[in-house]
Amino acid sequence: MKKRSRYFWAFFILWSLINLSLLVMAVYDVFGPFNKTTVEFWPFTVGSLRYYDFLELLIYLGIPLIIFYLTKFVQTHYPSFQNKTEKKSKCK
Repeated sequence: MKKRSRYFWAFFILWSLINLSLLVMAVYDVFGPFNKTTVEFWPFTVGSLRYYDFLELLIYLGIPLIIFYLTKFVQTHYPSFQNKTEKKSKCK
């Protein structure tokens, strides 16, 4: 496994634990009683963390995975693109 992959997975595991703990706290009403009748997206709402639910969990965990796998796909299927970017960075 490459060094970049190891760093990504270490980051992703830490990121997942943070998001799972936020979800558990929001589900078990750690932040006080709350009647969740509206759909809000945390952190873009005026309010507290109690709006955090499965939608945020899927988005905040899915976006890093999508970016990681897209970069891996580009690196394996388009090596000429990777070589061009490496040449540009060496010239600087």
